[in-house]
Formats: sequence, structure tokens, C-alpha cells
Amino acid sequence: MKKWQPSVILVGFKLLNHVEPQALLDAGYGVLKKNACDLVVA
Repeated sequence: MKKWQPSVILVGFKLLNHVEPQALLDAGYGVLKKNACDLVVA
């Protein structure tokens, strides 16, 4: 998405159930890096 429209604000979402808080943070950070998001709601 950012390749076609660099000015867009890209929001990622990550939902995990019954995991440690650190695992959720790690998964959210992975989404952030993989998809070049500006922010992630996890």
C-alpha cells in the first residue's frame, strides 16, 4: 500500500488469545515491520 500511496497512514491489527503480553508485543512488532505499518493495534 505504501508503495502506491506513501502519504497513507497504515494501521495494522493483531489479535491473539491466551498469550503472554510479551508474545503479543512481539507479534505486533512483526506486523509493524512486515507490512510497513505506521502503527499497530494489538
